[in-house]
Amino acid sequence: MKKKIAWVVLIPLLAVSLFSYSSKLEEKMFFGMGNFGAAFLYQTYLNIGMIADIWTQNIYSPDDAKSLLNTNLSFLKTSRKIVMELTDFSISQEDRGTFLEMISIMDDLTGETESMLKYIASRAQNDIDQYEKYRKQAWTKISKLMDIK
Repeated sequence: MKKKIAWVVLIPLLAVSLFSYSSKLEEKMFFGMGNFGAAFLYQTYLNIGMIADIWTQNIYSPDDAKSLLNTNLSFLKTSRKIVMELTDFSISQEDRGTFLEMISIMDDLTGETESMLKYIASRAQNDIDQYEKYRKQAWTKISKLMDIK
């Protein structure tokens, strides 16, 4: 009988301690994901801009610029899918909100990249205007997310 009582007391204690550990682990994982995600978004923003600048200075050929932009586009699409899946597992509304903001930034960076790819092919003013629109939107959101002033 004493063993039964001990197990009845011990099992809930183990469950609570495991849940607490899991919650702390999840909290650290989501913080880490947010940190790496913000760095990825910032670096992708810089990459797209540098590729565009280098191409306009005729240092990269159109094919080289397209290849590099398409690589960034591929990373953005894969990362968006992963972050979207994480929103289902967020431990708080704040985490979920951060992930949704990251997705919004990825959408702007995707628009920026696609607009530059179109501009390289067309040299149309509308395409460069779209590039600038997405570039500005992305920077506004990135600087807010990372608290850059």
